[in-house]
Amino acid sequence: MQAELVRDAVYYRCRAKTIAPGSPLLHDHPRTVNLREDIVIGPIDRWIASLFDRHHRETTIAALLATQHTDDTDTHRQRLRKRITDAEARLTRHLAAIEAGVDPQALVTAMNTAQADKAAAHAELKNLPTIERLTETEIRKLIESLGIRAVLAAGNPSHKIQLYTALDLQVR
Repeated sequence: MQAELVRDAVYYRCRAKTIAPGSPLLHDHPRTVNLREDIVIGPIDRWIASLFDRHHRETTIAALLATQHTDDTDTHRQRLRKRITDAEARLTRHLAAIEAGVDPQALVTAMNTAQADKAAAHAELKNLPTIERLTETEIRKLIESLGIRAVLAAGNPSHKIQLYTALDLQVR
């Protein structure tokens, strides 16, 4: 769908000619569909706000707790741990080569490089700040203090776009 501003209102337009020729969708699709944004935004915002109402709050809090990043899911930490593992694997291969009869002097530079990579990754990992996780009580207080409905109603359109994108909302 394409967005277009028409007299202070945003419309989303879907044209049948943008659908692949021969697609079964073409059979039932009108030539053009126009959807006014403000007709959709209200129900979407009400749905989002309903996730925080008293009937759904516990489920939403549990979901928010479950999706918080931990040290195990942080991609930067994962890359550093992989660098350490890779350096250890190289050191193990070099030691095996020495045990197999390769001249240790031939591997000194490679072993020093692997050891330096491992030490650098360890140091960087150790110096990363801890990831702060919100507790259930903190999430609950945050939800109660915000007034989600009012925040969504008064929300900056660019912030709402970020929210809708993060939620992977799509008009179909």
